[in-house]
Amino acid sequence: TSPIAQTSIGVDTLPPDSTIEMKDEATGATLPYNRTNDTTPTLRGVLSDQAPFNVGAASLGSLPFELDVDGDGFDDGTGTTNNSGAWEIQSTTTLLPGTYSNVRIRFSDKVGHQVTKSLPGGFVVETTSPHITSIAPLGVVGTRPTAIVITFDESMFDVAGGLLFGKSVLNPANFNLVRSNGDGIIPSANDLTVTPTNFSYSEVGGFRLTITLPVGLPDDLYKLTLFDTATDRAMNPIDGEFIDRNTNGVFELADLPSGNGVAGGPFMSTYKVDTASPSINTALNLPQL
Repeated sequence: TSPIAQTSIGVDTLPPDSTIEMKDEATGATLPYNRTNDTTPTLRGVLSDQAPFNVGAASLGSLPFELDVDGDGFDDGTGTTNNSGAWEIQSTTTLLPGTYSNVRIRFSDKVGHQVTKSLPGGFVVETTSPHITSIAPLGVVGTRPTAIVITFDESMFDVAGGLLFGKSVLNPANFNLVRSNGDGIIPSANDLTVTPTNFSYSEVGGFRLTITLPVGLPDDLYKLTLFDTATDRAMNPIDGEFIDRNTNGVFELADLPSGNGVAGGPFMSTYKVDTASPSINTALNLPQL
């Protein structure tokens, strides 16, 4: 008699599993706050299938998945995993700003098991730039300040994730502070750079950044610039246009909050320390800046 051919049959009773996270398209990094200014956001992850015989590329590659970003069904994009189970998908639906709390990916393995994974907490699409609502000191002050305090109108990109992208308000590279070195003119060849000793951010009582100044700075004219490389947690750059004006020799203050309604633009603010005249106020004449 002929030998009987033998084979083994694996029984797959376990559905696949997957990680899920948001990707920043500009840097390729993971978004730490699940907030984005991208109206067609990208999600990614790595799928695993724990069935005993499902190991290696044969079981993890080319597995289909479907995306639902707005809770109305899996109609926002489709794709397949690569041989290591990694996947990435950009929403084919353009989203309006708002909160999307029911973000789901549905996966299928090779024997038809399906599993739906959700992005914990969903994500927020935000396209409005942050503005500066207050800054101190400002104008002419009769006492020597120990810090510059800036208040924003929304939560900013702080140390939890911002330094990873360089966009944090805690990143000294996003600021420039100079003084006139006594000639009262900024900018000029005599300007000296002032290096703050610390940056701290707090959301107690407002969205507030404190820039600690070195001890012993002299009476002088100072100018702070916050560049529009600083962003909020959704990667929107500051709407920063705010420039102190000198009209007909009278030092005036631009209006707050900052901005011209268009994302971007540096925030520039000057102040003068004059401890010899403690009653001085912001109406005094200052040189043209």
